Amino acid sequence: MLRLWHELLCKVRRTWKGLHTRPSSDSSLTLERHTQSRSGDGDASCVPQLSCDAAPSQPPIHTARAAPPSEESDRLTSHAAVSRDIVCALRALYFLRLQLMLGVMPHHVQTMRHSSPFGTVALQAYLSEIRDLASSVLYRLRQLDAASGRWEAARADADSALGVRAREYRREEHADALSRLTSEHREVFDELEALLAAWARLSLLLNPQKGKGEAGVFALARGHVLRAVLAVSEQSPLLDRDLRNSWMHFDERLDTVIRSTGRWGNRHRFIHSSDHASDQGSSIRLIEVDTLRVTYPDEKGDRKTAKLRDLEPVLLGLVNELTNASERFRMLFPDAHDADGDFDAA
Repeated sequence: MLRLWHELLCKVRRTWKGLHTRPSSDSSLTLERHTQSRSGDGDASCVPQLSCDAAPSQPPIHTARAAPPSEESDRLTSHAAVSRDIVCALRALYFLRLQLMLGVMPHHVQTMRHSSPFGTVALQAYLSEIRDLASSVLYRLRQLDAASGRWEAARADADSALGVRAREYRREEHADALSRLTSEHREVFDELEALLAAWARLSLLLNPQKGKGEAGVFALARGHVLRAVLAVSEQSPLLDRDLRNSWMHFDERLDTVIRSTGRWGNRHRFIHSSDHASDQGSSIRLIEVDTLRVTYPDEKGDRKTAKLRDLEPVLLGLVNELTNASERFRMLFPDAHDADGDFDAA
């Protein structure tokens, strides 16, 4: 792709340079034709020579002349050729950018450009599902953010009733704040689970797991097509399912901890980002409620951190790309067609 773009760019430069160096209106060419017309057959011996003591004759006056119709036609044709080459170069540059964004091999991009397992009608079904799931993840993220704010308020009330700052313990207020804090723990937990479920479904549409047989091949091709038309890079957090896998397969993570150490601190813990590191203990799952950062063990047991608030701008960008997805699909896969029979893609 890079070589194709470079060749097209060189062709544009050559054609453009030719337009600006055309000698049709050059004065030296006009002078040569004027001299030849006076000499008859153009022989140099027939051209009158000037002597040193002879008065010089009046030099010929050269006036600008319009280009013949044939030259004007050639010029317009050359301009049209340049325009076509520029369009081809820009299109090749777009595909080069897409190739770098997707992080795939050049031959893979060429295959993707000319093959899609479905057409424009089926595409609308996938795009509708992606739109619904992206809206669901955004909704759950905002609900989780609201629960985070309520948790922070309950925590501040509990600290105040405990007398952390005023040195005055208020038993009833403290008990009420702790009850609210426990309720918000459950709220944060439930909203986080709902968020991860919608996130996983969206991720599987864009980046399906490797399957077997024709269904597996179709699913992988579907993922490539959707990522291409929605400009989703391979490094997008939308494709990362490590947190979801750790959360849904928590029994396996718990088995790993018990087999390796025989003990643990907490299954999960809700903390504030200002809490000291020593207060975090050896919790398997650690949720910073105010920042919505989740620390968890991956499949190998390594600790990883997910920043859930980073999802919002990515999701908004995905929703924005949905408006241009159909046009981009027709440009990338001009030969794509649907299977026999129509269906409602809404």
